[in-house]
Formats: sequence, C-alpha cells, structure tokens
Amino acid sequence: MELSREDIRAWLNQVLRKSGESATALARRAGIAQSTLTRFLNDDEAPMLKLRTITKIAHATGEQPIISVSGASGRPAQALEEGAKRYEAEEDSPITAAVSALIGDKKAADAWELGTGAGLELAGYFPGDILIVDLNETAQPGDLVCAQDYRWSEGKAETVFRFYDPPYLTTPSREEGLRKPLLVDNDRVVIKGVVIGSLRPRR
Repeated sequence: MELSREDIRAWLNQVLRKSGESATALARRAGIAQSTLTRFLNDDEAPMLKLRTITKIAHATGEQPIISVSGASGRPAQALEEGAKRYEAEEDSPITAAVSALIGDKKAADAWELGTGAGLELAGYFPGDILIVDLNETAQPGDLVCAQDYRWSEGKAETVFRFYDPPYLTTPSREEGLRKPLLVDNDRVVIKGVVIGSLRPRR
C-alpha cells in the first residue's frame, strides 16, 4: 500500500516530538534542505518526500523509517526481529539497572536484545544477550556494529549486528545465509552505531 501524505506527516511529527527538535534543526542534522521538510509539513501542494529522504531522517534520529503502512496510518517499516529487537526495560529490574549503568551519560546510546537469528555465537554473543549501541560512535574496522538492512521492495527493515570489514559487514556464523557479506551503501544497508558494551542476563 502506497504511503499517503498523512502517513508520512504523522511519522515526521512523531520523530520531531521524540527528538525535541524543530523541523529546521532536524533537516540540518539529516543533511537535507530545510525547505524540503518545512514545505512538506505545511503545504499540501509540496512534493512528496522520497524514500531516500525518509531514510536520511531515520538514520539521523535512530528511528525506524516509514516505508510501508500495511493498512495502518503512520506505521513504520515492518521490523524483522529474528536478528535483534530493542530491549524493553522492566521497572525495578536488576537487568534494567545494569543496562542504565552501561549506558551512563551517553545520550545517543540504547540497548538491543539479540534474537535467535543473530548468528554471532562463534564470536561469543548469544540469543538473549543485551548489546549497548552508541549512535554517535563512528565505526572502525573490526567493530561490532548495529546496522539497518532495508528491504525496500518488501516494505521491511531488519536490525542486524555484524562486524565491520570495510566496505562490508560480516559475521562468523555457521549459517551460510548469514555469512553472506552486506555491502554498506548507505541506502539499503546503513550502519546505525557501534557496540560499546554487552551483558548476559542470568538464565
């Protein structure tokens, strides 16, 4: 189902609320023309935003891009959670306290929980492990990174964790499908941040 102007506006307004930024500041941070964003938000005759522009905004803010609505206004791309999903904090949980301690004062860091399809067991990371990702860190060769794999034709997006071996992302998985390198092209595959810490909840 094709995105409507209302769908994209609803997503943008949600992104602006969460970031606390003005449209002008967000456009500057995303590297797009200020008028592109402000006209789209305020003028019904303005051109529709391109998917590449939406991706830039999502990349700048760490938000999931809206590339498919699947019948629901403002719904982001369908997230595939076999690889990883955002850690859901539990109130008064020692794990949540440990996650907060690892994040510390890093404002652009968040936590992800590895899924069964992460394929990082040979590197010492297992399903259920929690990885701390800093969105402000620049990936260096050998870093474990969090990346987004956008499957535009399917309207899906997957968060993956791979090792950065420029210009590719790789994993030592035994599974042949996961061993295939992903080319970081900043269109379909975009590095979101670098893993700066991890913890393994007691099982």
